[in-house]
Amino acid sequence: MDFDLIASEYARHRKIMLPVLDGLRDFVAAIGHKAAVVELGSGTGNYIIALAESTGCMAWGIDCAKGMLAQAVSRGSEVQFAIVERIGHTVRVTNAAAYAAKAYSG
Repeated sequence: MDFDLIASEYARHRKIMLPVLDGLRDFVAAIGHKAAVVELGSGTGNYIIALAESTGCMAWGIDCAKGMLAQAVSRGSEVQFAIVERIGHTVRVTNAAAYAAKAYSG
C-alpha cells in the first residue's frame, strides 16, 4: 500500500484508540518526567503527538511515507518528525519539516 497516496484521507479518518493511548501514558509515567519516546512508523502522528501533549515527554516520530509525515508536521506540534529512506544498503534519516514545507507550498 502506498501511504503517500492516501495520507490526507488517512489523516482525516484515522482516530486514536484510547485504551492504546492509556497504555502508552502508563509506560511513560513509569519512566518518569524525563521520558524520551521514539515512534517508528508514526504515520500522521496521532499517537506520538497525543502522548507528547498529554505527558510532556520529548518525542520523535519516524516514518518512510513522506505524505504521512507531511500531515503530521502540518499539525504544528512540538514533536520532531523524520523521514527514513533506504538507498541501496544505506539508510538515510532526514528532518520531515523541510519536506512538509515543500509539499504544502504548492
